[in-house]
Amino acid sequence: VEIRVPLLADALQAFAQSARDSTLMGFRRGKKPLRALLAKKLPHHLVNQPKAGFNPPLDASINALGEARIAAILQKGPVSRVCYWPVMQSILHAHFSGKRNETCKIWQLLYFNFWLEHH
Repeated sequence: VEIRVPLLADALQAFAQSARDSTLMGFRRGKKPLRALLAKKLPHHLVNQPKAGFNPPLDASINALGEARIAAILQKGPVSRVCYWPVMQSILHAHFSGKRNETCKIWQLLYFNFWLEHH
């Protein structure tokens, strides 16, 4: 489940589907049309930076909700019909016991649950 909003217009999708792979991708470098456009406007070092993931600052929010509240949401929500509760429980336990930071997984489970409730 992605948390970013894709920038996709019909014309862009049509272009991408009709273009040859070599037009869109270079050796070890993707997004050739976007990079070409940005190269006209931005310094070279910005356009060619290596990819660096983004982790939203969710730790405080997840920790404020707490293990019991999140467990109740996941157990009672529609996600419990498609995800195995013992696995979700082990993710929560590992996070709240300090074994591993599972913020992103917990966020994805909560977001998936929310999505299932509304779709």
